[in-house]
Amino acid sequence: MKRKSILVLAILCVLSISHSVWAGPTITDPYADAVISYTPGPGVGNASQAPPNGNDNPDAALGAPEYNSTSGAGFFVSLGDGGSIVLAFTDNIVVDGPGWDLKVYEVGSPENAEVLVSNDSGATFVSLGTAYATSSFDLLGTGLTWANTVRIVDDGGGPNSLVYMGFDLDAVEALNSAVMPAPGALMLGGIGAVLVSWLRRRRTL
Repeated sequence: MKRKSILVLAILCVLSISHSVWAGPTITDPYADAVISYTPGPGVGNASQAPPNGNDNPDAALGAPEYNSTSGAGFFVSLGDGGSIVLAFTDNIVVDGPGWDLKVYEVGSPENAEVLVSNDSGATFVSLGTAYATSSFDLLGTGLTWANTVRIVDDGGGPNSLVYMGFDLDAVEALNSAVMPAPGALMLGGIGAVLVSWLRRRRTL
């Protein structure tokens, strides 16, 4: 009887975080919110230079896509040859749902870049594959049910004579999105996971 009570408590704790993540208000801004890091590769000019300006402002990748490839106007950020950028969702997360879960927007000539995601704020990343121009990705099969951080790395194979060299990132969108879980729900979910693990160990003794 005692073991059943503990099991029920564990299930309730786990369900609390599930409800917190997947329930809640409709997401009105499903796009990346913050730049964690930007490491441009060669070929990205400085935006303070005389025209044609470079495209080295990473904040241009935040918010909704503008679908504008005008160089130096602040509509996109170039990664440069082998460069990278890490973006975060701060008020929502990407979740594994029906169809595609994440969309990466590129403008200009199509380029290749690897897209990786993390659910521990960038401590570890899992690759979703390669984006060629604007591309969509699925979390299914990655081992992750949600993610809050995205890393995009240019493959280094583009032209090398332009000030907008490499993958030209316009925006990153969570196609399947949910509100960020509250800290209390995360704590309850952790307690539930510990209780379930303890019961499993008890059963094998």
